[in-house]
Amino acid sequence: SHDLQEPLRKIATFVNLLLDMPRDNERERMLLTKIATSSQRLKKLVNDLLEFSSAARTDHQFVPTDVCQIVADITEELELV
Repeated sequence: SHDLQEPLRKIATFVNLLLDMPRDNERERMLLTKIATSSQRLKKLVNDLLEFSSAARTDHQFVPTDVCQIVADITEELELV
């Protein structure tokens, strides 16, 4: 993800520098704004993909669970309340 994010940071930086410069042409400003918006969306997608891939990796061991026993325990606890 780091390798994908570095070019995005550069694109965003350079586009923002260009947007900060005075512009006479509204079309140029619109196109630069679209580039900036698209790079932000791509950055969010890369971050979301990284988050998803780390959530998919798990060291948890699954064990058989008796759901009926859990419900019975909860019901018993709630009866006391």
